[in-house]
Amino acid sequence: LTAAMDRGLLLFTTPDAPKIPGRHGLWALHSAGYLWGAELRDELGRPSGAQFRLIAVRGDQPRFTTVGTGTFGDRRALTGAAHCYLAEGLADYLHLVLAAEGPGCAVIGILGTDAVRKLEAIRWRPGAVVHVAFDSDEAGDRAAAMIQHAAVRAGAFAIRARAEGLE
Repeated sequence: LTAAMDRGLLLFTTPDAPKIPGRHGLWALHSAGYLWGAELRDELGRPSGAQFRLIAVRGDQPRFTTVGTGTFGDRRALTGAAHCYLAEGLADYLHLVLAAEGPGCAVIGILGTDAVRKLEAIRWRPGAVVHVAFDSDEAGDRAAAMIQHAAVRAGAFAIRARAEGLE
């Protein structure tokens, strides 16, 4: 988390965040235990929401909550990138964005395989290498196949990164 904080990739809830009557603001998230999260962006790269995570789960409390929709990272960067990395979920997105930085690289995270439709309109750069690192489960495989098919149709190369035995 420290590297992600240094890069400005994380948002934080704090006890001194304003409490907004009738709304679920940062104060409400913080008082529920949600301490850090990341911004979501729409198809034009504008902030469109956020996902916040718990540091310690209490009982049957959900470990994360999402406000709004979008992707982690700016989808528009995929169009011109030579190396595109696609992750499923916030934690995997943060790992990839910290490992795959550099010129010509773009990293995007989706909120789950149902959100793969948000990437259907991407115009992949011919010759680009698209690394699909979705979860190693049936849903991840199906979503990865959709992306791989679209990338190959556009003249890009698609690689399915799958960690056996891990979700």
